[in-house]
Amino acid sequence: MKKTLLEEVKAMNKIAGTQLTKEQEIELIKNRLQELEFATQAAADAYKKSHKVKPGTKITVKAKKDKPLMSKGDMKQYNQYVKNYQKLLRKKGEFPE
Repeated sequence: MKKTLLEEVKAMNKIAGTQLTKEQEIELIKNRLQELEFATQAAADAYKKSHKVKPGTKITVKAKKDKPLMSKGDMKQYNQYVKNYQKLLRKKGEFPE
């Protein structure tokens, strides 16, 4: 569910445990209105093409989430290797408990 800007401000007040003044809330909302976020560059370009974007508007494209360096199976195998190595070092007295 997408929140409105006013709901976001109220949630931030609740989390911070403080109350923003009306002027601070208005300034925060104005700043948020000058920021646009898109999932892809193509979406940002399409928006620019069909809308007038003011020069001061910040447009950000969210970075794609990187794939993990190891698969889950490889990670399990690596963790097991580390545990076995730690056990070996403990037997030798070279690894702190």
